[in-house]
Amino acid sequence: MEILFWHLFCWFAIYFIQNGLIYENSVNFKRFSGDFLLPLHEKQSNMKLNRIKLVLVEKGISQTQLAEILGKSFSTVNAYCSNRQQPSLEQLHKIAEVLSVTPKDLLNDIS
Repeated sequence: MEILFWHLFCWFAIYFIQNGLIYENSVNFKRFSGDFLLPLHEKQSNMKLNRIKLVLVEKGISQTQLAEILGKSFSTVNAYCSNRQQPSLEQLHKIAEVLSVTPKDLLNDIS
């Protein structure tokens, strides 16, 4: 009986954590392996803010080439392209200049 109780307790705990219904001291959980510990509202905020990857494909330029031109690491440019990180305004202008587009062309309209 005690084992059944612990199985049910663990199942409910995992369910509530995965669905963003439990917070640790009202503070967001940190990532461990995957995003199952993130609250629901944080999972939904993964919107794509820039279009750098799309414009690179349109222009036929690889992420590696862009990284070399900008003097940045591939991982930084890859983070920009996958929207894990956003470039500074200065970097956005440099990227736009390299790709022969306006900075506005590199941003998604989120309104």
